[in-house]
Amino acid sequence: MLVSPEGRGPTDVDARLAALGHRRTIAYRTPSFASALALVRQCDLVLNVPARCVNEHDGVWTEALPFDVPPVDVYLLRHERSVADAGLGWLVARLVAVAEDLAR
Repeated sequence: MLVSPEGRGPTDVDARLAALGHRRTIAYRTPSFASALALVRQCDLVLNVPARCVNEHDGVWTEALPFDVPPVDVYLLRHERSVADAGLGWLVARLVAVAEDLAR
Protein backbone atom coordinates (compact mmCIF):
# COMPACT_ATOMS: atom_id res chain seq x y z
CA MET A 1 0.00 0.00 0.00
CA LEU A 2 1.27 3.46 -0.84
CA VAL A 3 0.30 6.74 0.81
CA SER A 4 0.42 9.46 -1.82
CA PRO A 5 -1.71 12.60 -1.52
CA GLU A 6 -1.04 13.32 -5.19
CA GLY A 7 -1.60 9.70 -6.26
CA ARG A 8 1.94 9.47 -7.63
CA GLY A 9 4.90 7.20 -7.16
CA PRO A 10 7.52 5.79 -7.04
CA THR A 11 8.77 7.20 -3.77
CA ASP A 12 12.09 7.47 -1.95
CA VAL A 13 11.37 4.07 -0.42
CA ASP A 14 11.13 2.57 -3.93
CA ALA A 15 14.45 4.18 -4.88
CA ARG A 16 16.14 2.71 -1.79
CA LEU A 17 14.64 -0.72 -2.49
CA ALA A 18 15.86 -0.55 -6.11
CA ALA A 19 19.37 0.34 -4.93
CA LEU A 20 19.27 -2.85 -2.84
CA GLY A 21 18.03 -4.90 -5.80
CA HIS A 22 14.41 -5.13 -4.69
CA ARG A 23 11.09 -3.74 -5.85
CA ARG A 24 7.62 -3.61 -4.39
CA THR A 25 4.27 -4.05 -6.05
CA ILE A 26 1.82 -1.33 -5.11
CA ALA A 27 -1.62 -2.91 -4.88
CA TYR A 28 -3.44 0.08 -3.42
CA ARG A 29 -2.90 3.84 -3.13
CA THR A 30 -4.52 6.11 -0.59
CA PRO A 31 -4.08 9.85 0.04
CA SER A 32 -3.55 9.83 3.81
CA PHE A 33 -1.80 7.91 6.56
CA ALA A 34 -5.02 7.83 8.61
CA SER A 35 -6.96 6.05 5.88
CA ALA A 36 -4.00 3.77 5.14
CA LEU A 37 -3.76 2.66 8.79
CA ALA A 38 -7.50 1.96 8.86
CA LEU A 39 -7.22 -0.13 5.70
CA VAL A 40 -4.05 -2.02 6.58
CA ARG A 41 -5.73 -3.36 9.75
CA GLN A 42 -8.27 -5.14 7.54
CA CYS A 43 -6.06 -6.66 4.83
CA ASP A 44 -2.77 -8.43 4.21
CA LEU A 45 -0.93 -5.50 2.60
CA VAL A 46 2.24 -3.84 3.88
CA LEU A 47 2.49 -0.12 4.50
CA ASN A 48 5.37 2.17 5.37
CA VAL A 49 4.51 5.15 7.57
CA PRO A 50 6.47 7.54 9.78
CA ALA A 51 6.94 5.98 13.22
CA ARG A 52 5.11 8.82 14.92
CA CYS A 53 1.94 7.94 12.96
CA VAL A 54 1.62 4.56 14.69
CA ASN A 55 1.32 3.59 18.33
CA GLU A 56 1.02 0.29 20.17
CA HIS A 57 -2.78 0.63 20.31
CA ASP A 58 -3.24 0.67 16.52
CA GLY A 59 -3.52 -3.11 16.30
CA VAL A 60 -0.83 -3.44 13.65
CA TRP A 61 2.59 -5.08 13.69
CA THR A 62 5.47 -2.66 13.16
CA GLU A 63 9.05 -3.06 12.05
CA ALA A 64 11.61 -0.36 11.28
CA LEU A 65 12.85 -0.13 7.71
CA PRO A 66 16.42 -1.42 7.37
CA PHE A 67 17.45 1.84 5.67
CA ASP A 68 16.94 5.57 6.11
CA VAL A 69 14.57 7.57 3.93
CA PRO A 70 14.22 11.36 3.68
CA PRO A 71 11.63 13.03 5.91
CA VAL A 72 8.02 13.07 4.78
CA ASP A 73 6.37 16.36 3.86
CA VAL A 74 3.22 17.04 5.85
CA TYR A 75 0.45 19.28 4.57
CA LEU A 76 -2.47 20.88 6.33
CA LEU A 77 -5.43 21.37 4.03
CA ARG A 78 -8.70 23.15 4.53
CA HIS A 79 -11.49 24.30 2.28
CA GLU A 80 -11.36 27.92 1.13
CA ARG A 81 -14.80 28.61 2.60
CA SER A 82 -13.36 28.11 6.11
CA VAL A 83 -10.56 30.70 5.80
CA ALA A 84 -12.61 33.34 7.65
CA ASP A 85 -13.51 30.97 10.52
CA ALA A 86 -11.64 32.38 13.54
CA GLY A 87 -11.92 29.18 15.57
CA LEU A 88 -10.51 27.09 12.76
CA GLY A 89 -7.79 29.71 12.21
CA TRP A 90 -6.79 29.32 15.86
CA LEU A 91 -6.69 25.53 15.52
CA VAL A 92 -4.60 25.73 12.35
CA ALA A 93 -2.12 28.04 14.09
CA ARG A 94 -1.82 25.59 17.00
CA LEU A 95 -1.31 22.62 14.67
CA VAL A 96 1.37 24.50 12.73
CA ALA A 97 3.13 25.41 15.99
CA VAL A 98 3.11 21.78 17.15
CA ALA A 99 4.39 20.59 13.77
CA GLU A 100 7.21 23.15 13.88
CA ASP A 101 8.16 21.93 17.38
CA LEU A 102 8.21 18.32 16.16
CA ALA A 103 10.40 19.27 13.20
CA ARG A 104 13.09 20.67 15.51
